Amino acid sequence: NILIVIDDFTEENGATYLLSGSHLDLAKPTDDFFFKNAERCLAKKGDILIWHANLLHGGEMHNNPELSRKSMVFHYYAKDVICYHEITERPTLMKS
Repeated sequence: NILIVIDDFTEENGATYLLSGSHLDLAKPTDDFFFKNAERCLAKKGDILIWHANLLHGGEMHNNPELSRKSMVFHYYAKDVICYHEITERPTLMKS
């Protein structure tokens, strides 16, 4: 995944977090795994973040609903690789 930050990610509009190592094991992570491996990211407008397509990630809650946390995300993966979405592990549909 490639994420381009459009609005600063701050304490007020919520940080992005990545679960380090979660792309190596598709088993659903435990709360303990989450608390040991969550990495918060307070990014600036124009920053570019890159991570493995199957790395679990998300955004924290907004502390100020007046602020936005806009970004643009691109998903890339090889033709013969299954890309899983969300914690449901729903695979991308393949065209035959």
